[in-house]
Amino acid sequence: MKSKNKRYVILTVIILVGLSFFFSTKYWLPDDRAIENSNYNESFSAGDWTLHVGDAQYDKAQSKLYCTINQMSQATSPKQYHITVFLGNPKLNNTLSYVLTEKNNDPDNAYLEVKNVPTDYYYLTVEITAPESLNPTNIDKADIQVDYRVATRISAAKS
Repeated sequence: MKSKNKRYVILTVIILVGLSFFFSTKYWLPDDRAIENSNYNESFSAGDWTLHVGDAQYDKAQSKLYCTINQMSQATSPKQYHITVFLGNPKLNNTLSYVLTEKNNDPDNAYLEVKNVPTDYYYLTVEITAPESLNPTNIDKADIQVDYRVATRISAAKS
C-alpha cells in the first residue's frame, strides 16, 4: 500500500513542477517586447542631408548586420555626417564597429556593415550626427533603431 502512495506522490510532484514550468515560462512563446524600430525605412533630415536607412539584413554565421543608406545632400558642399552604432540603447554606450562603403559606385547610396553583432541582440541604434554647412555649430542628431524582428535573416556570405 505504501509503494502505491509513494508513486502517486512522486507523479503529483512531477505534474505540479511541469505545470509550474509550463505556465511561468515564455520559452516557447513569441517575443512580446515592443518593436524598437524608430526612423527605420523612413526618410529624415540630419544637417545638410536627407537620409533613408532600410533593407536591414542579419547574417548570423558572420555576426554582421547590413543596412542600405540612401543619402541626398541639401547643400552644394555639405559637411559629412558621422555614424555611431550602439547595441541597444545609446545610454549604455555599448558601441559596435562598422564599415561604410559606397554601394554600386553610386554616391547617393551607401552600405553600412555592422560587425560583431551578438546572436541574441534585441535592437541596434544607428546614431547619425551632422553639422549644417551654414551654421557648423548647429549639429543635428538622428537615431535609427533596427529591431531584430525587421531584419531579414541571411545565411550566405554577403559580397
